[in-house]
Amino acid sequence: MIDPRTPVLVGVGQLTVRDGEPLEPLGLMEAAARAAGQDAGTPALLEKLQSVAVVDAISQPLGDPGALLAERLGSQPAETVRSGLGGNGPQALVNDLCTRIARDGLDVALIAGAEAMATLTRLMKRGEQPPWPQSDERLASRVIDDGRDGSSDAENAAGLIAPIFLYPVFEHALRGAAGRTREEHLRAISELWAHFSGVAAGNPHAWSREARTADELATASDGNRRVSDPYLKLHNSHIGVDQGAALLLCSAEAADAAGVPREQWVFPWAGAQAHDHWFATERDELQNELGAKDREEQIERDRQQAEQSADAKARRQETAAEAEKRARETAAKTQEQQADKQRTAEEAEAARIETEARRAEARANALDPEEA
Repeated sequence: MIDPRTPVLVGVGQLTVRDGEPLEPLGLMEAAARAAGQDAGTPALLEKLQSVAVVDAISQPLGDPGALLAERLGSQPAETVRSGLGGNGPQALVNDLCTRIARDGLDVALIAGAEAMATLTRLMKRGEQPPWPQSDERLASRVIDDGRDGSSDAENAAGLIAPIFLYPVFEHALRGAAGRTREEHLRAISELWAHFSGVAAGNPHAWSREARTADELATASDGNRRVSDPYLKLHNSHIGVDQGAALLLCSAEAADAAGVPREQWVFPWAGAQAHDHWFATERDELQNELGAKDREEQIERDRQQAEQSADAKARRQETAAEAEKRARETAAKTQEQQADKQRTAEEAEAARIETEARRAEARANALDPEEA
């Protein structure tokens, strides 16, 4: 029996536009959302959205993109949600809405995100402005973001203003901890990236679908310039894409009511987030995720405590079972003793009655002259 408040993923949609008329981020999100409705087999769910959550977009920074997306989908949600900028935004929204489905009565929700940086970059190179709104005065019902800058003043002054410059610092910390030379580490990350590249080559929605070898990735060339040591261009993720994606989430009860086949359901059993020291240069170690390490230690402590609690409970149950057994044995022995006493008393009473009868008979015989 499935709990009716169980969160289920019922539809997904994604869109990659390389050719043809470019779409603004909101247009990419709308297309992805409609694809998610089709994937669920019940497009009408998009008209019943109670929450629309959107990942903040660099190419179209809006105050309440969820409201604009909902209008395009013909929905009137009770709330709209926006994440902050950052790679954790999509998962933070999934965690938030799944929790609200499980605990707060939310039934149908949409998460969407898109970037049109390929189009925006082409327009900027031509000195043109994008043909879509870049701001609005509305604000989302909720914003999942603490609003802090990604870099401290000292980091900004040192040029550590973006992941493309800061992540290489982490990479060299990892290299040092692993005891590798620069060449060995470059080879190691290039072999890892080659696997990523092979997966992307088989994905029709990947932006870069050319499989690269570790040698190609590790070798500087006209098409693979050095960016931030040890990374070359092909080691870096590519922001210049026109892509959108959407997830359609429901409670199990709402999915059943909408007629979504159960074989379509995907159960997001758990979601995780970790918070480390906010500014990278304030961390004691760059090669370790201390928040994750602390959490691992806490998980181990919780596991040991759970085992101890389970052992203690088992011992209590065993003790209780033994006590109950002893009580039953004592009660049985007491009953047996009482039965023995009863039998003894009954036998004594029978003997007394027999003795009295014999005495009465003897007296009678003694008094009967004929018998004498």
